[in-house]
Amino acid sequence: MKKITIIIFIALISLLLFSCGKDVKPIVKSTETFSYTRIQTTEREIEIPVVIEGNWEISGRKATYIGTSAKAVVPNRVREVLVRNNTTLEEIHISKDVEDVWGGIRGENLKKITIDNENRHFKLIDGILYNSDVTKIASYPFDHPAKKFVVPETIHETDVRGGKNVEEIILHSKVRLYDGDEFLDCPVNLKKFTVDKNNPYYSDIDGVLFNKKQTTLLLYPPGRTGKKYNVPNTVIKIADFSFYTLYDYTINVGKKHLKTIVMPDNIKQFANLSNDYISSRKDVRNMHSHFTFVVKENSTTHKTLAEFGLNIEFK
Repeated sequence: MKKITIIIFIALISLLLFSCGKDVKPIVKSTETFSYTRIQTTEREIEIPVVIEGNWEISGRKATYIGTSAKAVVPNRVREVLVRNNTTLEEIHISKDVEDVWGGIRGENLKKITIDNENRHFKLIDGILYNSDVTKIASYPFDHPAKKFVVPETIHETDVRGGKNVEEIILHSKVRLYDGDEFLDCPVNLKKFTVDKNNPYYSDIDGVLFNKKQTTLLLYPPGRTGKKYNVPNTVIKIADFSFYTLYDYTINVGKKHLKTIVMPDNIKQFANLSNDYISSRKDVRNMHSHFTFVVKENSTTHKTLAEFGLNIEFK
């Protein structure tokens, strides 16, 4: 009876939230046994209880995993799931009502995701969670055993930042990821991209990803072990995050692979300061601080890179 009363109360609060207007700002207040999420609006202030149910902290329609078990089942009434920086979870079951997994289920030992047969918001293919029309990866288990990932042809947005075992990503003829040149996230041990020759958007040279004309270097796989890389002479643009994942994992995982990047003479664009993730030249410098760029003195490339204060040596 108590449980039914709580559910009815939460439902009533949800209806009130839709009628409260704009400018909603959450503030969380906690005690040892019970929590509230306080919603401030321009008209009134409402407190929503945060209920601890097993391994889950539930506030309205959202559930946050707080447990230490190897297996977890999302409660049925939950529509939004948040799992972050978990070290114990190996398997999770997505219930029928879940609509959003908040940027993916993040657990370094997560091996398996299952979903309820009645869930209409997600689709599971080879253990990887996609949205219902398979245009976006919703969550790629970090410890999924596969060493190769074949990107479905329907995919437009991919996030394989998990997949620590993935060494090769295969792009078939129809795959196009994002609308621009951003490939921010990829597996730490990725060694190569393989692109179908009939793909009109991408190509690969020795496992490195380029646009079709090979004028833009899109992404250098962070799992490659060479200390030195020669950028092909056809390249005139280095995409914003070409080497970012390598930098990110060098800092966070301690990998030390690529050190020296030999550049062609005609690089006209190295970073786009209007990008949402890059706000200053300092950001660009920090992202590439442990690389040495070898350039021809007074070349177009030299002038392009010099404005960012990067480590430069001359040919």
